[in-house]
Amino acid sequence: MKHTLIFVLLVNLLLGACTPASTPTPAPSATPVPSVTPVPSATATNTSVPTAMATVTPVATPTRIPTIQIGDLTVTDPRYSAPELFDLSKPDAPIPQFVNAMQMAGIEITAEQVAEGITFREVKGKEGEAIAVAIYNLDPNPLTQGETLEGSIPFMIAKKNTEWRVIGLRDLAAELGLILGTHFSSDNYPYRELKDIDPLVIAEFNGAMIDQLAWNIIEQKEGVFVFNSVDGMYEKSADATINKAMENGMYIRGTHLIDARSNFTYSYLRDLKGLTRERLLAILENHVRTIMTHFKGMIKLYGVVSESRSPEAIHDGRPDDMFNVVIGKEYIEAAFRVARDTDPQALLFYNDTRNEILNSQPYQWTKQIIDRLRLLGLVDGVGIQLHLDGANPPSKHAIIDAFKGYGIPVYITELDVNMSAVSKSSEERHQIQAKIYKEAIDACLESGVCEQIWFWDVFDKYSWLDNARGGNALADPTMFDDSLNKKPAYFAVLEALQEKMPR
Repeated sequence: MKHTLIFVLLVNLLLGACTPASTPTPAPSATPVPSVTPVPSATATNTSVPTAMATVTPVATPTRIPTIQIGDLTVTDPRYSAPELFDLSKPDAPIPQFVNAMQMAGIEITAEQVAEGITFREVKGKEGEAIAVAIYNLDPNPLTQGETLEGSIPFMIAKKNTEWRVIGLRDLAAELGLILGTHFSSDNYPYRELKDIDPLVIAEFNGAMIDQLAWNIIEQKEGVFVFNSVDGMYEKSADATINKAMENGMYIRGTHLIDARSNFTYSYLRDLKGLTRERLLAILENHVRTIMTHFKGMIKLYGVVSESRSPEAIHDGRPDDMFNVVIGKEYIEAAFRVARDTDPQALLFYNDTRNEILNSQPYQWTKQIIDRLRLLGLVDGVGIQLHLDGANPPSKHAIIDAFKGYGIPVYITELDVNMSAVSKSSEERHQIQAKIYKEAIDACLESGVCEQIWFWDVFDKYSWLDNARGGNALADPTMFDDSLNKKPAYFAVLEALQEKMPR
């Protein structure tokens, strides 16, 4: 009995040891449990079953473009923000274009030298705002002072909150309050080439000269005006050209309403028989009135009469001024009066040639006309063509004296530099031409009376003086060569404009 009782007790003890005790709720821990960085995964995975992990692409931190301080202006460093402007491998990039032009003038310099030598300058715009300009200080021969092309050549321009871009003539001209223009979509150029010429004109010039107002184009038959077609093509018409110029923010000049030298040579006027004073005067007035009515408010500047000559004043064998022969010199006043009445807001000027030398016969003839028209309140400026002879150019000071002598705003209307009589090496010819162009621009800007500069023809190939129109192949009178490459003269003009920017 005793042994049985002991056995039962032992069994109960063993069964009690096998029964689980209740688990207590743990108290909040005073010490935070260190967090574990989770594995980047959208869902929890069962480690017993292999599952592909989701891939997270790291986000790149944007590279900060360095800035530079130029005077009061903070701008991006163009070497980083506009590296294409420093591309030395493309011939049409700004630095290679400059190097090519300098080589034309016999100045040996590499694109790498220019790129490394670029510095920056602050200038002031028309409204006094700060403008950053990237320049290269060219000194062809450090032992010689005052060389042609020596000075600061601008390449790029940037304003506050704008990107760097290639600088053009029109950028500097606009900030100087200057109109700088040339022929636009000219009928003188083959249509197939306008696709290359027009973009260049738009980039470099803020003024568009409209050739399609020539009498033989716009009024090919008496009283029949054609505004929207040239040789059956709308794209080369006066309407199309002016619309395109306006779309590109260009100042528009009409040239010339009455060209006394050529109107009777190239239009139906030469074939009119028994032409009386009254009939020719009526034709002239209708011509001026019809054109200016059609373009009222669009064309800002008109050459109303160009190259008039009285019979006794013809000195170089050109055809007589038939308007003067048939009507008398009062035809000039009649044309200006109709022009003023038709569009009172347009600026009107009388235009002539060889009149850039004080007291010369052409100067005196021009001033006589200007003085008479001024008394009548019919003229706003005088047009001085400034076709310069590279072999015998007038001095800058002589030009300035003539400009001031007229007592009225001056417009340079047909600037070019004829090199046909310059018997020098190609390099010397380019240097001479560049110097003459620069002095012409300086004369305008320093005279205090010159408000507009118009270049006659865009490039050498189709210049009125060059071989494409039966001229002299050595004339090469413009700032761009036959292939539209910039010549040293272009950079001389660019330098002249940049020098006059206030700082």
